[in-house]
Amino acid sequence: YWLQRPFKIRTLANIFREENAALIHCNEFHSTPYAVRAARQAAPKGAPLPVLTHMRLSITPRQI
Repeated sequence: YWLQRPFKIRTLANIFREENAALIHCNEFHSTPYAVRAARQAAPKGAPLPVLTHMRLSITPRQI
């Protein structure tokens, strides 16, 4: 799992680029760290790619 993460994030970044995404939406907080990393890779120079997350589940301070 840990060894595959960079490749999965790169794949996600490629999808963001191919779709010419202007905003990334995460339905839960679990996917947000991956989306943020992929958005940084996919963003054009000098233009950040925003990531929006809906927090639908209860979380503890440890999960933040």
